Amino acid sequence: MSLVHIAAGLGLLLAVLGFAVWQAAMARRWAWLAAVRFVSLITVSSAALWLFLRLAGGPLVSRLVPFFGASTQFFCVYLAVRLLDTVLFDSALSRRRGVSVPRLLRDIVRWIVAFFVLMVILRANLGIDRTPLVATSAALTFVLGFALQDVLGNLFAGIAINVEQPFSIGDRVSIDGRDGTVDNVNWGGDSNPHLRQ
Repeated sequence: MSLVHIAAGLGLLLAVLGFAVWQAAMARRWAWLAAVRFVSLITVSSAALWLFLRLAGGPLVSRLVPFFGASTQFFCVYLAVRLLDTVLFDSALSRRRGVSVPRLLRDIVRWIVAFFVLMVILRANLGIDRTPLVATSAALTFVLGFALQDVLGNLFAGIAINVEQPFSIGDRVSIDGRDGTVDNVNWGGDSNPHLRQ
């Protein structure tokens, strides 16, 4: 590797570090940036690594460039989806119109879009056929669905509660003869559940 490649690598590394410092400073000022901070840092890092590998060249490196190019494209599209999600749901709907879209629904839509984008990028850049992946995932889904019937039933009940929102924070509830107040409604699960009396 020549001095030019080393200097380019150091320059790209400094640019990524500068971007991380800038993000940390601006995340306090702009709430939307805080929501996409991690994804944007990964995207910039992936793009810098891809650019460095393109500049470095060489037989081994030339085999890695398509993989890093595909990952950079995926992270760019995922970052755009996260930005759209943040701007559309947090800024446009929640603040301006007072409409609240459940976090679970937003996460599910985002991950479905990410999965389909990943399949397209794998096919376009790496020539990976999607048919065996889809067939394997269908068989795996059947086996897991059969084995996890109770867990999936609880998951869908949680999704229904999150989407329909029959409970609000502050509501009084009675569960198994115990009375309490709803102090949080989420789908992530609480590692230390409690019922506030």
